[in-house]
Amino acid sequence: MSRKRDEQYDERIKSLYGEGKSIRQVADAIGKSYGFVQMALEAMNVTRRKRGGNHRKPATAATADTAK
Repeated sequence: MSRKRDEQYDERIKSLYGEGKSIRQVADAIGKSYGFVQMALEAMNVTRRKRGGNHRKPATAATADTAK
């Protein structure tokens, strides 16, 4: 597959991954393989998150107070 054709997925991959979806979840959403998404992220110079665990943004002081 040529890189030109791959570019049609770039914005969707970047957006889904930026929303906190895992590489596997992004791959499933666009109907491509894990490796395809991984290579696309690398080609776009997207910083990958560490493996495992909770990747949500930490709560701010305002939301932490209301959660009690």
